[in-house]
Amino acid sequence: MKAAQLSGYPASSPTHGSATLANLDKLIQNLEFENKQQVKLIEKENEEREEFERQTKEKKEEICSMQKGISQMDEDTKRLHRQFKYNRDNVGSLKRTCQLLYEHEEALKHKLEDVTIAGDKQRTDCAKMLEHFQNVWAKHQEVYENMPKVKTLRERQAALHNLQDTIKQAIQRIEVLNRTIRSLENPAEEDKQMPVFLNLQACIIKLAELKVDTAKNVTRINEWRTNIRKLERELEEEQAERDRIIKEREAEQQRCREEEVARKEREREQAALFAREREAQQHTSVHQEATSQYFPPIFSQSNLVAAPSLHPGAPPSSAPAPEDGTPPFTGGLGAKGPQAFPLLQPVQRKSPPKITIPTLMCPQPRPTPQPRQVPSFNFQHKQLSCGKVP
Repeated sequence: MKAAQLSGYPASSPTHGSATLANLDKLIQNLEFENKQQVKLIEKENEEREEFERQTKEKKEEICSMQKGISQMDEDTKRLHRQFKYNRDNVGSLKRTCQLLYEHEEALKHKLEDVTIAGDKQRTDCAKMLEHFQNVWAKHQEVYENMPKVKTLRERQAALHNLQDTIKQAIQRIEVLNRTIRSLENPAEEDKQMPVFLNLQACIIKLAELKVDTAKNVTRINEWRTNIRKLERELEEEQAERDRIIKEREAEQQRCREEEVARKEREREQAALFAREREAQQHTSVHQEATSQYFPPIFSQSNLVAAPSLHPGAPPSSAPAPEDGTPPFTGGLGAKGPQAFPLLQPVQRKSPPKITIPTLMCPQPRPTPQPRQVPSFNFQHKQLSCGKVP
């Protein structure tokens, strides 16, 4: 129908069929061409779309990277802001600290000046004291040197040094003589060092001189040895005297130490005895409290006698007059007279509890134990105090 509309011939004419086919072919060709153009256009659009997608992806990646950069910049900005505030606070604190340090430096400078002045003064005092002690030492040294024993000691020391030097020289000379004798006894060993004598007389004279010198040296050596033994005996005597003095001082110090140890031992024994007495008094007081609290009185008021009155030499105590009809207490154990053990003041005790049938049927609650007072002695302040013991 569309082909008939495109054709200029009527549909019922004989040429209409060929014209329609030609138009259809042309139309098909046009459609194919258009289709190709549309395909190319679609491909081009697809390429552009892919390019746009690629660009869009790149832009998205750039946007993501920029967002990351912005986030990092925000974090850096916050961190730098915190660092700025921290630095600002530190600057303020450092300014205050710097001011304090300046003041401390000034104080230290003044202190250094004071210490320097004090050190100079102390050094001057020490120099004066050193000079004084040096003068005192020089005086003592002079007095010491002027003592007769010191002079004798110096002379003996000088004589001893001289004797030692002389002995060394004699020993060296003896060694030389011994070498000469050995060289004379063994001429084959040291022919070059042997003395050359013109004749036998010169040799005999030389030997005689050597013998005389040897005898003199031996005599001197014997004298020196005698003097040395004498000096050694004197030194031994002085050493023994010094040892005796040292032993006497050590014995005196040992005796002082033993006396000190004995004194400390006596003090320790006295302290232990005092502690035992205090413990005994404590146990006695506790026993008396327990007895007075849990036991009823056994004797009547007129027959009460305090414990101290049983001991000989105890002071008498006063007692009230007995009531009418009650005979007075005439004495204690072994009393020989009416006044052997005078009456003491009675001690007020608690009356025993009344026990009845309901009381026996219903047990009474146990009393709560009260903390007792235990006396304690303060050795530092020498005071007696009472402390509670549960």
